Amino acid sequence: MRLFAFILRRPRGMSLVAIGIVLFGFAAWRALPVGALPAVDLPTIQISAILPGADPDTMSRLVSGPLERRLGAIEGVTEITSTNVLGAARIFVQFDLDRKMDGAANDVQAALHAASKELPREMNPPEVLKLNPVAAPVVFIAVTSDTLPAGELDDVARRIVAQKLALVPGVGGAIIQGGQPRAIRIRVDPRALASMNLGLEDVRGAVQAATVNRPKGTLRGVRNGFSITTNDQLHDSARYGDLVIASVGGTPVTLGQVASISDDVLDTRTGGWYNGRRAVFVFVQREAGANIVETARRVREAMAQMGPWLPGAVSLELVTDRSDSVDPMIIEARNSVLLSCVVIAGVIVLALRSVRLATIAALNIPISLLGTLGFMWLAGFTLDLMSIGGIAICVGLVVDDAIVVVENIAKFRNEGRSASRAALLGVTQVGLTIIAITLALVATLSPLLVTPGPIGVLVGEFAATICVAVVLSGLLSLTLTPALCAGLPPPKVRLAIGGGRILGAYAASLKWSLDRPILLATMTAGLCAVTIALYAFIPKGFLPVQDTGLIFAMINAREDISFTAMTGRLNAVTRVIATDPAVRGISAYLGSLDATGQSVGRVWISLKPLEERGVPVETVINRLRPALAGVAGAETLLQPIEDLKVGAREGSGRFQYTINAENWETLREWLPRVMAVMNAQKSLTNVGTDQITNGLVTRLVIARDLAAKVGVSTAMIDQTLYDAFGQRQIALISRELDQIRVVLEIKGEDRADEAAIDQLFVPSANGDQVPLRSVTRRETVTAPVMITHQGQTPAATIFFDTIQGVSLGSAIQDIETAVTRLRMPDTLRLSFEGNARAFQASQLAQPWLFLMALAAVYIVLGVLYESYVHPLTILSTLPSTGLGALLGLMVFGMELSVVSFIGLLLLIGIAMKNAIILVDFAQYARRRGKINARDAMLQACLHRFRPILMTSITAILGALPLAFSSGLGASFRRPLGVAVVGGLMMAQFLTLYTTPIVYVMLDRLQWRRLQSDRE
Repeated sequence: MRLFAFILRRPRGMSLVAIGIVLFGFAAWRALPVGALPAVDLPTIQISAILPGADPDTMSRLVSGPLERRLGAIEGVTEITSTNVLGAARIFVQFDLDRKMDGAANDVQAALHAASKELPREMNPPEVLKLNPVAAPVVFIAVTSDTLPAGELDDVARRIVAQKLALVPGVGGAIIQGGQPRAIRIRVDPRALASMNLGLEDVRGAVQAATVNRPKGTLRGVRNGFSITTNDQLHDSARYGDLVIASVGGTPVTLGQVASISDDVLDTRTGGWYNGRRAVFVFVQREAGANIVETARRVREAMAQMGPWLPGAVSLELVTDRSDSVDPMIIEARNSVLLSCVVIAGVIVLALRSVRLATIAALNIPISLLGTLGFMWLAGFTLDLMSIGGIAICVGLVVDDAIVVVENIAKFRNEGRSASRAALLGVTQVGLTIIAITLALVATLSPLLVTPGPIGVLVGEFAATICVAVVLSGLLSLTLTPALCAGLPPPKVRLAIGGGRILGAYAASLKWSLDRPILLATMTAGLCAVTIALYAFIPKGFLPVQDTGLIFAMINAREDISFTAMTGRLNAVTRVIATDPAVRGISAYLGSLDATGQSVGRVWISLKPLEERGVPVETVINRLRPALAGVAGAETLLQPIEDLKVGAREGSGRFQYTINAENWETLREWLPRVMAVMNAQKSLTNVGTDQITNGLVTRLVIARDLAAKVGVSTAMIDQTLYDAFGQRQIALISRELDQIRVVLEIKGEDRADEAAIDQLFVPSANGDQVPLRSVTRRETVTAPVMITHQGQTPAATIFFDTIQGVSLGSAIQDIETAVTRLRMPDTLRLSFEGNARAFQASQLAQPWLFLMALAAVYIVLGVLYESYVHPLTILSTLPSTGLGALLGLMVFGMELSVVSFIGLLLLIGIAMKNAIILVDFAQYARRRGKINARDAMLQACLHRFRPILMTSITAILGALPLAFSSGLGASFRRPLGVAVVGGLMMAQFLTLYTTPIVYVMLDRLQWRRLQSDRE
């Protein structure tokens, strides 16, 4: 009491502290990073290795294998996956959340250096890229031109656009997609070479010897020194034509006589298009902690200033800007918070019938919330859907403590006490109650603060935000609120809520209930059983589908399709997509350099703003699917692009199911069977795999005896084939800002079909050119177009989505049941990955989180009340709370997702407020009046009926705007609001009866135990 008396004598000091919190909160509000979801930095390193012409099996054995073995020894690696296609491999190395990205990148570089001696000599050094697969790009730009060659367009995107954007504050990196780096292509006529008794190896050797760039040294005389240079490097395609490659009969043979030389691109089997125009795409990612809205604004400004640096034929198209959806999302959430504040303030005024008292109570809202914003800024949090949802819930929570204090002070004031005395008695009487309420809520959310993984980051910031707001509210209620009541004594007030007939009716019904404890106890047990049954029955999901205004489409064609034919399929699909009225832009990419194969195309569909298109992203997808089904020769699978994606896999669906095997033969045998049973499940859609197993392969069988007779080596056959068909990079031209590679191949018309192999000649040991067909025979077989690994073993991933109305939990159960019937061998390992794996982890964690919350609350309350029994009384509110939340979710057709489970956990702390208020007063009454448990609880219920009603109404009203929100981000806000409102509406009514009954019955049991011990 002395501490409270000391505080009450210093209303000005308390007011200045509050003003300081408010000012700091306003400053933090302006500085807080803005995002759609909390920033989850999942350290992931992407390694891209290019070996033109190498088949997927060669890439797997000679490139991915050695690299994976070295990378697997790095500390903190949680997952290694690789994809190998024709001429390219991509490896993803994922680390623990606590690893720093720079440290992980250094370890990867060291592993690559150690593996360099094991890699093919012809291969360029692997490229390392730091990325965060969990985060979507902030800005997506298309660099387009109708006239500029593809290589020059890629040059502009890399050297100008990407480099300048990478320097923009807040930008973490600019990634190029759909580009075709410049190259000089030498296309040789094999027949012209053969007529001169020359081979492709002669051309390669001559070019490599004629264009070099090596140090030459210096001359140092007595007076002067000279550096030595030569024209040893050819810098442009025009000079290659005069290059002498051999001398035949004393006559020099130039490269131009046997080949055409042109400026071209590094790989002709890749390309990108935006709205039908040739394009190179730049994905701009933000750095950790950067504000999405501010970063996007700076990127747009940088784009506007690039005009003088760009060729006149080049234009920059803003494909998508995440701030277009994030900014309205944050504004919508902020408006929900403001609406809650206004409604709750109005309720307080009506309840207290005093503007001054209502103002004192309502001051807790802005001070607590602004103080919470200050904490969020110090902790490095973002202002996002989760944190603003927590703040919106807090609007109804932070005012509860102040209402209890103000109502109690007003009661003493009406009894005739002086203002200062009423304030002191009022805060002293409920001080323990406020402390218990605050600590109980913090204890409830404490398990979320230690939840591991990306989901832990998501829920951890939410829990921390609410905990800080509640603690600030409790401190303000015990300091500033009574100080202001003592400094500004209000007149006598007549409290409006909970008086007269309502209180009389409640008193009569409560007495009737207390006389029938068995009936109410049975009802409480029944509520508990029903709640458990509903929890088991309700559909369970991962995260609500997020509308970011982006759709990803994967286009699959037959495995042996050519690049030209696949381009036609891609164009046909994009023309159909363009007819939808919700579509704003279409970005398409096709090629092999991203380790996907040319039979797979990728399309990013950017939609118009939600207020303009008027329908959510799921409606657009459902509208496009039947239209795209009519495109012949192309299967198009659609899924929304979301801000949170666990894992680096990219495929046709949001969820992944992976099969690992010891060898490829077993995997190829069982993969079609698993795919068949998954396609048969009516609960699934967008079922696809990352395996392309039926690609056509021309296999040359070497007649080794014949080859040995004519002096043709196997190595020379391989080298000749690589020269002809592998887009072999035989030289490197170094320029000031970049490098251009020289690519060797035979003419296009000689690469059209298998007969092109018959036109080749191979040098023998004596220098003669031997027809390749004379020492080999051809056969056509099928082989994988793509080979994937997980954990250094062969793996295949099946992607899938659930149909509308089917939860992920039900879909996973269907898959497991169907696959179990296959009776697969033990050598196969099946696992859900990515989002599906995170869902399973969250489902396993939910019961433990719930039990941890109960244990934490029990311990805290037991310490405060020095009792093993009273915490059980308070926890008896949970069955009705859970039942109301689950019923609310089911009525609105919602799943029990991660977001709605957070609401359930939060309800534990909110619903216990009523019980804590009642138990605390009952204990106070028993200590003062020496009365029994029944009479003490009856007094508690009647004396605390008004504050319970008032706090219940404010808590419900605080969550209502979330429950009925609309617009962008509503899919995340509504489940949280519905769970809280549903739980509170049922709990706040039932606990007014169940808590007294449980309190009385437990007291009787405790008394009987004491009597038994005495006997």
